[in-house]
Amino acid sequence: MRLFVAVRPSVEAVNHLAAQVARLRVAAAAAAGVSVRLADPADLHLTVAFLGAVESARLVEVDSALGLAVERFRNGRDAVPRLSLGGGGRVGLDGYEGPSWPASELLLVRSHLGGRPRYERIAAWSL
Repeated sequence: MRLFVAVRPSVEAVNHLAAQVARLRVAAAAAAGVSVRLADPADLHLTVAFLGAVESARLVEVDSALGLAVERFRNGRDAVPRLSLGGGGRVGLDGYEGPSWPASELLLVRSHLGGRPRYERIAAWSL
């Protein structure tokens, strides 16, 4: 199975980004019926780590390792995580700064590739 670790932005952050994307030419093209791939806001996430293909037999091991990582994070919470949007200038988002939001949980997600990617939540840990 194809796995990654992610956090989901707040509804406020997703709505703010969606409003910015709506102003781009690619959004106007999508609205006009041109075939472009814009992510469904319900699927927006930040990939923390891409694990790639993981055999089902190793899922318990992955779950345990991520649980331990979350415990270590909780015990040393003095750091403030930051995110930079790479490549934003290429799509018209250079200079974009959305609202701050807390990451409330870490997710282990399985991605199903195909015409439109589908994401399946496998496990979650509260931060």
